[in-house]
Amino acid sequence: MECQAYSSQGVDYDPAQTVCLLEFLHCYDGVIVQLASNCEEGRLGVEYVLCRVEPEALKPTEAPRPFMAAKAVILDIETSSLEADAGVVVGAGLMPEKGRAEYFPVRRTGEEKNALLKLVEHLQEFDLVLTWNGRFFDIPFLTTRLLSHNLDPRPIATMRHVDLNEVVKNRLKLTFTYLDHVCNFFGIEKKRGTMGMDVPRLYVRALEGDRRALGVIREHCLDDLQATRKVYLRLKPLLEGFLA
Repeated sequence: MECQAYSSQGVDYDPAQTVCLLEFLHCYDGVIVQLASNCEEGRLGVEYVLCRVEPEALKPTEAPRPFMAAKAVILDIETSSLEADAGVVVGAGLMPEKGRAEYFPVRRTGEEKNALLKLVEHLQEFDLVLTWNGRFFDIPFLTTRLLSHNLDPRPIATMRHVDLNEVVKNRLKLTFTYLDHVCNFFGIEKKRGTMGMDVPRLYVRALEGDRRALGVIREHCLDDLQATRKVYLRLKPLLEGFLA
């Protein structure tokens, strides 16, 4: 490091237009400038030092950390009722951003607890859960059902969560914001037919021995997951800051 000192004493100045700098440090093109000033009435004394620093000394000591995107998964559940104290989870699905879905069926109401345990176990492999209307339905419903089985709800209740339906409502301007309409807007293919409101009736048929009814519930859940993933990929540029 090479340094040179300079001083200027007895410089006239206007007190109304001058600010006394006790110390100022600046780096420009490898030159550090440090100024020390003393103010006397009507006079300004300035001392400053110019120091040239080798470029290597200005480099960061640690390499920047690589960007790590959150590992996200889409969640969807099917239930026998809109209220969690009057119904049960009859099926739940997880679909990662890339790859195949996992489906957790509840063939009999007595199987719900085990299905919930498997669902929670698989969710812990991810950093972020994505849903469609999950803030007001899927997450509260799952939390309630976990508590009903005396299971810890925190893996669900405290997980980072983005409700894509809320993203559409708050960031886009569409006539309707239900999933079918959003898919139609984006040109995303989605099966028509079975709806969420049909699931309770289908589950009653399944409990009565109709195996096909369970298959219809499963296909409906998987179709919703697939459609939600495609919508998510279209909305992803709006979420990049949150996904970091």
